[in-house]
Amino acid sequence: MKHVDRMLVFGFVRAWLICFVSLVSLYIIIDLFNKLDDFLDISRDGGLPVLLLQVGQHYGCQLTLIFDRLCGMMLLLAGMFTLTWLQRNNELTPLLAAGVSMRRLLRPVWAVTLIFVLVSVVNREWVMPSLAASLQTSPRDLRGDRALFVIGSYEPNGLLVEGKLAHRQDKLIEGFMVTAPEQIAGTLVVLQAREARYIPPGTGPETGGWLLTEAHPPILAPWPVPVLTMIDPGKFFLKTELVDFEMLTRSKAWHQFASLQDLKEEMNRPGARFLPLIAMQIHLRTTAPALMLIVVVMGLGMVLANRDRHFFINAGLCLALAALFYGVQLGAKYLGENEYVAPALAAWLPLLTFGPLALVLQDAVPT
Repeated sequence: MKHVDRMLVFGFVRAWLICFVSLVSLYIIIDLFNKLDDFLDISRDGGLPVLLLQVGQHYGCQLTLIFDRLCGMMLLLAGMFTLTWLQRNNELTPLLAAGVSMRRLLRPVWAVTLIFVLVSVVNREWVMPSLAASLQTSPRDLRGDRALFVIGSYEPNGLLVEGKLAHRQDKLIEGFMVTAPEQIAGTLVVLQAREARYIPPGTGPETGGWLLTEAHPPILAPWPVPVLTMIDPGKFFLKTELVDFEMLTRSKAWHQFASLQDLKEEMNRPGARFLPLIAMQIHLRTTAPALMLIVVVMGLGMVLANRDRHFFINAGLCLALAALFYGVQLGAKYLGENEYVAPALAAWLPLLTFGPLALVLQDAVPT
């Protein structure tokens, strides 16, 4: 059986790579055609080498996102093509006639599937968060010289930090505004500044916060909680714990690129926004590995349940079932994110719906 196992593993990986490379190539060609003007503007001074470098960096980061989105579907296609190829070449019947059970025959397929699922989890929780800034950057802003919109955010102590426009190169925010509640400043205080520059944490006292210039009011009495230091009239330094430049300028879809640990910390943070989206994302991360396994189990069960059918019919039924599965998953996600149903129920609904069906289809496979 070692030779047969190697053959199945090789066929599965080969089918997965063919499907993945084909879809990725198609995506890159279409997307690059639409964004070619942006890349040409960026690389105008550097010529072809800079253009190729920018395109490679951009789509190299996008590969992690594409892998995350398509991993489950690619596993289904790879398993389907592997088994239908065995049927087409009449290699399945001799193996079963030799006394090899279907469960034993599928063992290498399940092993490779589990490896891909684990790789997907690693990509989702470690690789994508490390590339979150690049994944959210448009090709029009690869240089970082375009103004960004600012989304206000709260500190754990209740301090509200807001702004109008941000500049990534200088970590500068225009129209900076701080609202301090009574427990911080002794009374409600609104401090506005023409601009504020974020200084990352370091060894000096005026690090890990915001340097405000041309602030109004220019003079403030010391606050009971020492988070604001007046350097000169109209010039202050605001010490922040969580609110940095990245937090104020992140896109509304930032939660899709954050790790599960970061999402849980955001849920527990006072004043956190977009809680339904974050809660939905947490439950989706929890159920994602099981859902990938379920769609593969259903697809292979549909292919093997009736081996007398033509393999093209089995493949068509498998794809139709997969389309229904992903349609229900997207519909449940929409309901959960828009608070029509609880996020937990929306995320677990596809698992509760198709889990028993997967077991029934797997049990129907002749052994």
